[in-house]
Amino acid sequence: MSRQQRTTAGFKRRYTDRDIRLLAEMDERHDTPCGHAIKKLCERAYQVFGQSDYETLVGISVSHLYNLRQSKAYQR
Repeated sequence: MSRQQRTTAGFKRRYTDRDIRLLAEMDERHDTPCGHAIKKLCERAYQVFGQSDYETLVGISVSHLYNLRQSKAYQR
């Protein structure tokens, strides 16, 4: 009997392509400000204006926001 390695899917993806598209649209509307400003704009869109699309992006860290800006989904 030989032993076989079982590969798992890895980490669960927290931010979807839809979230990344929302981030890109927000950047485009505001001429790509710094990460901290975009984080606050996403929080404001959700908390003040009640745009539920931004619910996931409310908890994003500024450093991860920059990581998402480097993703292929964002570049498209």
